[in-house]
Amino acid sequence: MAQDFQLRRKIAGTGARYKVVKNTLIERAAKGTSAEPIALKLAGTTSVALTETDPVALAKALTEYAQGQPHLDF
Repeated sequence: MAQDFQLRRKIAGTGARYKVVKNTLIERAAKGTSAEPIALKLAGTTSVALTETDPVALAKALTEYAQGQPHLDF
């Protein structure tokens, strides 16, 4: 729980949003798109981070966080 809080805080600092999403919802959203094959392979807990402002800042925040969390699968 503390790790999730840290990740959410880091993402919020970039102006982005973070959500845990059901895999079936992602599959529906990706249906008929180039993302569909990837969506069909999702298993377990899936989180999505979205930004409308600075994708580079979000990518840097996620990369920085992931380096200290070897149990995460990005």
